[in-house]
Amino acid sequence: MSREISAFNTYSQRENRVTNYVGLMLKLLHEEDATGFQETLNALLNDNSVEVGPTFRQQTRFGRSIPDLVIDQRRFTVRFEVKLSDWFTRPQIANHINAMPDVVGDDTSVLVLLSPEEIRPEERFTEEAEAAATRGVQVTSTTFQKLLESIQSNATSTSGAFNSLLPEFEEFLNGEGLIPKWQRILDVVNNGQKIDEIDNFGIYCCPDTGGHYSHARARYLGAYKDKTVSRVSEIEGVVIVSLDENQRLTTEIKHSSPFTEPSASANLKQRAMDFIEANADRRAELKDYDLQVFVLSEVEETDFRKDTPGGMFGSKQYFRDIPTEVSNAKELANFLRGREWSKWNLQSS
Repeated sequence: MSREISAFNTYSQRENRVTNYVGLMLKLLHEEDATGFQETLNALLNDNSVEVGPTFRQQTRFGRSIPDLVIDQRRFTVRFEVKLSDWFTRPQIANHINAMPDVVGDDTSVLVLLSPEEIRPEERFTEEAEAAATRGVQVTSTTFQKLLESIQSNATSTSGAFNSLLPEFEEFLNGEGLIPKWQRILDVVNNGQKIDEIDNFGIYCCPDTGGHYSHARARYLGAYKDKTVSRVSEIEGVVIVSLDENQRLTTEIKHSSPFTEPSASANLKQRAMDFIEANADRRAELKDYDLQVFVLSEVEETDFRKDTPGGMFGSKQYFRDIPTEVSNAKELANFLRGREWSKWNLQSS
């Protein structure tokens, strides 16, 4: 199997896990709280057109007919296209729209594009949405954060079992980097042997083999050596670099930061490739495994000290809940300077 197919399969597996989890939560919500499910859908659609279940009305006129009791149910179709990164394509969206049922009477027919907040697919598919509207079909986009908040606020009549799943669902989305919690995380890496790569290239690199080398999405990266985090940077993006069957470099952007200029994001792949080409030992590693290349912004010096005995356990530590007033790496470096690890509720994984 080629590296490109392997990378695609890995992405597809992640996408399937996310889609299955989203579907499970909506299914359970519908089973336990139909009203909450209805309100959740309408919140996601920015509309109030979805009615879940039958309605009961008395003495309702239909032309010359006024039956004593009417039980009816409006038809609605809501279909989701789920993306973890910016892989929406015009042919795919057009095919989805063409397959949506036409609206008849009070029907509702909606295609929802679900993705992280930085993707903003609604800005790219306005023509497709306008064409769909001529058939009464709505095309809307929403985020994983809004989905989570909608379920949390509308699931008011659910059981303890469902309510216990909500925090797990939130942590799952956060671990996948799909909700904004990642924006307040510092990923500290044990980089004593390769800290020059950060200084000289603005790059942190590690195998893309999962396990200990898996990284939850984070906004910032800190370089640890000799019981001190002495450098921090914003992560402009993470690029997966591999070799194709002809031993040529291939790149795939795992995610990019919405806080950097679009021109910087567009340059992520080139910076990753330039780094690999300039480092023969890294190029040689690609024969055994793909590499995760963290492309960093300007490196800021700091002095964040590990004050507990021993060195750093494991290859990384996460420092979560960075204060909201910290908005860039320079401000984070100032905030961390002189602080000690024991004063922070850190997590490792």
